[in-house]
Amino acid sequence: VSPGAVLDEALAGAEGSIRLRGEERLVETLVAAAGPPAPFELPRGAVCLVTGGATGVGAAIARHLAGRFEAKVVVVGRTSAADRLQVLEELRSAGARSARYESLDVSDARGVDRLLDSLERDLGPVDLAVHAAGVIEPGPLASRDLDGLVRVLRAKVDGARALLANAGRIGRIALVSSVSARVGALAVGMADYAAANRAMEALAEAHPGRAAVLAYSLWAQTGMGEGSGLSERLAARGIRPLPTAEALEAFDLALGGGFPYALAYAGAVEPAALAVRPHARESRA
Repeated sequence: VSPGAVLDEALAGAEGSIRLRGEERLVETLVAAAGPPAPFELPRGAVCLVTGGATGVGAAIARHLAGRFEAKVVVVGRTSAADRLQVLEELRSAGARSARYESLDVSDARGVDRLLDSLERDLGPVDLAVHAAGVIEPGPLASRDLDGLVRVLRAKVDGARALLANAGRIGRIALVSSVSARVGALAVGMADYAAANRAMEALAEAHPGRAAVLAYSLWAQTGMGEGSGLSERLAARGIRPLPTAEALEAFDLALGGGFPYALAYAGAVEPAALAVRPHARESRA
């Protein structure tokens, strides 16, 4: 593919994702999920690993798994010792059969390998791994230094890579992404975070069948998009933040439907909905 062809696509200003591969032009098209898929199921006492599970979206998903499946929940993060105790207590109160906190940089592939070894010895194989870890540092991209960019990219991309490398020993993998990865106008002030999510999604696409990607528009009152201006930009497009209950229902339906990629969003008055898409091929002129 010539640099000129890539530049022409970029200057065209079309939103969404277009991939040029040889003589093919691959276009991603959103389609509504056909009918409500069945919520996904796990056995009672399932072993669930949640990266970034101490705060925000990850914590909400961890509590949800604890309550719905009486799961043995393992949270991976880097919070303070005092905060860890609160996280574990919340999980037990939510219904977790057991709760465990592991202090680990999820981008450390060897560390993830060792963690899985330990969990298999102590709890059994991991039934579900949810990668919700991430770093967001809002601000103009031009003002960022290289270290900051690396921090943002590593959390999403290297963390996903470490889990995907172990897909053979994990029942299911869910990667939590953001709508900003697909809609450039919503990435203002957080371009590196949007790029990190898009790179994570591309990594999943390169390993079909190993992981499901669930991208959220925005959670209400929690998550890394809070305070970033994303809520205002979504409102301008008629999209409201998802209340936690609706966001968690979307999580269940996305995994239950077996979609490789799903976007959870809600209009100004409509309930949460799922849009899914494979790559559709369009021949080049």
